[in-house]
Amino acid sequence: MSKNLTANEVNGLYYYLQAHGIPYKDIQNEVVDHLATGIEETTLKNETDSFSKQLYDYIDTLPNNFFKDFLIQKRKVLTKLWWTRFKEGFTFNVIIVSIILSTVIHLFIENLIANGFFVYNFFAFLTLQIIIQSFTFYFAYKKSKKVNAEKYLSIMHYTSVTSIIFSIVVNSALILIYITYSKSLNASFSIITLSLLLSSIYIIAFHFPKKLESDLKDIIPQIQKLSILK
Repeated sequence: MSKNLTANEVNGLYYYLQAHGIPYKDIQNEVVDHLATGIEETTLKNETDSFSKQLYDYIDTLPNNFFKDFLIQKRKVLTKLWWTRFKEGFTFNVIIVSIILSTVIHLFIENLIANGFFVYNFFAFLTLQIIIQSFTFYFAYKKSKKVNAEKYLSIMHYTSVTSIIFSIVVNSALILIYITYSKSLNASFSIITLSLLLSSIYIIAFHFPKKLESDLKDIIPQIQKLSILK
């Protein structure tokens, strides 16, 4: 952070960003540092100007929609990060364990169907979908209500992208499972589909939070005080 600006001037930069549509503290920290550096360079040329004039003179040198574009680019970076973390979750151990569990679950479902205890029809598919979606919304709601989470774009975006990933992958898996059992497809297709579902649930429920904590400690130094993962 700037050594030349006073505490009041730095606070003024935070107030300016808040008033201009950047309410997130993590983004404010990045932009304030950028603005402070730019203003210091301007000050060297115009030492007699007021701080407000130095600020607006520097703002005039920035591209149009600078703040809006900054938020858009930051969201893109975060989206790529969370998708990368999701793909990293499919480790060898996760895949093997999910295949073993999926085989057991498949045999159990096949036994229920063979003995007439269970018919995997559209009603059963819809019930499973509602249960999974309810979990998805609860997961997103729980994360968004953590202490001060709404003040950090990194956390809010994590919640949003996690919900999207979960919905896409899990719903795709449920549809494939529905096709598998309603059309009586071969066992390997069923096991692969169940493995995708189990792996995705594990990654979102356990792998993501661990990676999130590590990533956010770099993105947001104050993360230790937020207790968002407890």
